[in-house]
Amino acid sequence: MFTSDSVKEAIEAGDISPIVNYIKEDIENHASSKHSRTEDECDFSKTLPTVLEIFFVSSRLWCSAEDSSVLRSSGKLLQTCIRFLKISCAHSKLLQEEIVQKNGVLEALRDIVENTKPSEDCQLLKEWCWQLLVNTIVDNIKSLKLMWPHMGEYILQKIRDDYENALTTTAVLYNAFKLSLDHNVEEIPTLNIFTHIIEILEKNIETSDSTKMEYIHLLLEYFITECGKFREIYSQISGHDRIWTIYYITDHVKDGNESRLSVDVLKCLPGEFNKKSQCILNSKNPEYESNDPKEVMALLRCFVAITGSEKYEGVYKQEASLFINICGVLVAICSLSAKGDSTFAPLGKLEDFTPTSEGAKDAEKEIFYELKSLLVRLIANLSHKNRKNQDLARELKALLTICGCTTMDAKNPMMKEWAIVALKNLLEGNADNQNVIRSLVNTGPAANSALTELMMENGTVRINRNQE
Repeated sequence: MFTSDSVKEAIEAGDISPIVNYIKEDIENHASSKHSRTEDECDFSKTLPTVLEIFFVSSRLWCSAEDSSVLRSSGKLLQTCIRFLKISCAHSKLLQEEIVQKNGVLEALRDIVENTKPSEDCQLLKEWCWQLLVNTIVDNIKSLKLMWPHMGEYILQKIRDDYENALTTTAVLYNAFKLSLDHNVEEIPTLNIFTHIIEILEKNIETSDSTKMEYIHLLLEYFITECGKFREIYSQISGHDRIWTIYYITDHVKDGNESRLSVDVLKCLPGEFNKKSQCILNSKNPEYESNDPKEVMALLRCFVAITGSEKYEGVYKQEASLFINICGVLVAICSLSAKGDSTFAPLGKLEDFTPTSEGAKDAEKEIFYELKSLLVRLIANLSHKNRKNQDLARELKALLTICGCTTMDAKNPMMKEWAIVALKNLLEGNADNQNVIRSLVNTGPAANSALTELMMENGTVRINRNQE
């Protein structure tokens, strides 16, 4: 009905109504037909070749137009074509594939996205191009395989540079990532996609426009709750990306999200902690990566969130190796702290608890800030009504070590309070642990630099003759 020359003449003459009406009528006729998406034969297939030809002509003219009238006419016709193509994708997988493999379609979409026309419809056309690209690959492995070699690297580059269209560009990656993991599509670089997603998450974590991050969150939620490939990908990404992944998991738990973490995630994390926990005591060992201490700290905060959530109550209470490692690390760092190790030495002077304390501010920037508090809190959570862990804490000297954590330390806020909770949980219903505490001999008040500065002893003010 329409040839390339007739379409070009109509655009240049500004008389595109017959073409626009032709396409719109086909959309309306199909909407009222009885064809379903599962049928291979679809009404759209009869019109598709003509619409694609109109699309090619109008896109070329729009991208090269210098005349405002041509720009306006070609832009309007281009919108109508893209709308037709978007809708047709929802009705047949064969149409999705035909659009993607038609020579020149993907290149034309890229040209439109790259164009910087000062026209009113420029941004809309770009957005619709990305939406069309999404529609061509939804639930279609073959279409994804056809599209990715031509557009994959370009999409990964645009997701970094084009924040204005972030919602639709990330929608492409979400569908590609999910489809490739669900169906083991080896041609799609899922690892590369994931690293780009983490990069965008980090770059825009505090953005005010959360709608543009919708598909980033959908992808990450799918990754940690459904896909079952967490361990496979986590083991291959960089330390930096692992840390950000743990941050996301922690926030997911804290937010009380309805979707439960997958078994794959819950089983993988303790193993990672057990492998790397010793880097806290020996971070210079070449066996460990530079980010390992940060990853271990992120894991501890994640475990605190998980073990403190009713939804995950009891998840790690039978993980003996995790509990043993936590107790072992606590005993070791408290021993080093007692020997004057500067890394773990407490900040207990009165001035360290003032809002203007430089020492406390510097401590917050240290990798191991809150380390003792986190370990004590984890022991408290994991020993609650758990006889096996109560006994392990006693055997591993963690019970007595926690008794020494009931002092104030600006490096470990709330440590004293969590130590009291931990002792309560460790002693509850456990006569052996109660006997250990009962057998302790009072040799005098524990050293407390804050009380010394206040000239107080056992809560009583004393006169210090040596201090003016």
